[in-house]
Amino acid sequence: WSSLGFGRLLIIASLKVLGLGLGAVQILPSMAALSESDRSAMSPEFFFEHPLTAADMLQWFNPFLTDTRVFGQNTHELGLYCGAIPFLLAIVAIICLRSQSSHRRLLQVMLALGLLALWLSFGKAGGLYVVQTWLPMIGKFRWPSRILVLLHFVVAVFATAGYIRITSPISGTAPAAGVSLEPNGNLPSSRDQSQLLPRIIYFVPIASILTSLLAPVICGREHVASWTLLLLGPILFVLAAILVRDISRGRYSPAFMLFLAGDLAAYGFTYEAMSRKQSMPQIVAELRTPPGTPNDGRVIAEVQLQNGGEQFHGNKLLLKGWHQADGYEGLMSSRSLLGENLTLDGLRIAGVHWVINEGRHSSMAGLKPTPDSGWLEVPNPLPRVRLARSVRQVSNTAEALQFLSAAGPVVIEYDPEQRAGIEELMTSGGTPSESDVVKIVSDRPGLIAVDVECSSSQLLILSESYSPGWKVTVNGEWSSILRAERDYMACEIPAGQSRVQFRFEPDSVTAGFRISVTSLSFLCLGAAVFYLLKFRQISQRKPDVGRTTTDSLTH
Repeated sequence: WSSLGFGRLLIIASLKVLGLGLGAVQILPSMAALSESDRSAMSPEFFFEHPLTAADMLQWFNPFLTDTRVFGQNTHELGLYCGAIPFLLAIVAIICLRSQSSHRRLLQVMLALGLLALWLSFGKAGGLYVVQTWLPMIGKFRWPSRILVLLHFVVAVFATAGYIRITSPISGTAPAAGVSLEPNGNLPSSRDQSQLLPRIIYFVPIASILTSLLAPVICGREHVASWTLLLLGPILFVLAAILVRDISRGRYSPAFMLFLAGDLAAYGFTYEAMSRKQSMPQIVAELRTPPGTPNDGRVIAEVQLQNGGEQFHGNKLLLKGWHQADGYEGLMSSRSLLGENLTLDGLRIAGVHWVINEGRHSSMAGLKPTPDSGWLEVPNPLPRVRLARSVRQVSNTAEALQFLSAAGPVVIEYDPEQRAGIEELMTSGGTPSESDVVKIVSDRPGLIAVDVECSSSQLLILSESYSPGWKVTVNGEWSSILRAERDYMACEIPAGQSRVQFRFEPDSVTAGFRISVTSLSFLCLGAAVFYLLKFRQISQRKPDVGRTTTDSLTH
């Protein structure tokens, strides 16, 4: 390896490390969240869902082949279409890749990235995505089709290069086949570059027409949109080809930008935004909510099917002020009580008041019917925050699940640091006094404040998901959090009045922030040194230039 090549490699590696460091404030918390979520226990098949299919390749030539634009469920994730004009310009850049002397290396890297993204988006059928599922963190990303965002980026880069190609003079390159030089020996200027526009772009509208005609035969008539939509694709590509040709001949028009923006706006808005006829207040008003009010207790609206799968409905209830016991469906936390070990006692301990009347819930003994047949009521749910003196220590999850009971005692995982306090509670036994008071005074994301008044030292149990990121203070003094009832949190409370604050301050966020700030400092320092050295080089050259000019005048 030459010293120059090794130096460049070292610079690239350093910049990559700095890039990872800059993203540490997001990467480290994401890794921590993934490790505490149910995705860590998901089967590989979960991550192979919603891949791109071979039929979706037809989107390149007609984005309106089906009513949903794609051959799948999610248009916004399976959609390949980047616009007719960008697609044609990208083809120009690919065809002329060898003559792109100033951008060749960039385009070669982008081409490799685009092909890699396309390959991965096919999921299990492509084979390579299987390898990705073995990697830490990124192996837990779901839906291969989401990698298409990288392909969209690559198409944008190639479209930019194609636009530069057809609108800029070409010099210092060999003439393309069939292109004659001007009398002065130069290549044609940008105003005469129509000869350099690859003729293949004129065949794209023809390919779009053929795709529209053959789509019912290839994909089946039931999957194909109406003929009105089928004809829209060829029309778009014909107009795009005309506009690209005019630009290559120096005929600049507002129609180019209007078509470019309108094409993508029509594609995006017509399938989702304009298909919804209801306003957000109307959607919220029509939600099927449990009887009662959100203050009465929490809900579980995620349907646990008999086959172990799930159907998610609960996120919409958040819009109406209801609180889910099992969390946001996009990244469900890993729980023992509300997962496959779901029992009536588990629901009561979690403070769940209502569960949706579907799936396994429908056959669970002890749940009470409600006036709304869509919901079942959990009898006597425990409050979200409560006091306890009856405690049982366990050493593992299996033992915890064995002794869990809403009637008590509270199951606490063994913690050597608080052994003395727990043993005192275990020997004292009994139940909290009727005069003891516990009340949540503030409940915001990442901060829960509780006021407690008790006659003796007790245990405060909060049915909020346990995580190492939670910290607790009692009357301003740091205390230890115990893992209670397997999934939740607890801490010791002294006799008297106390203000308890649970704060979500994970170490991953703090460490990530420090690494990102340090990386940013190194990056700024490196940039400053680079420009300082460059400025000195320019300054050292100026006297030589002036002396040379003076010498030439005197002689």
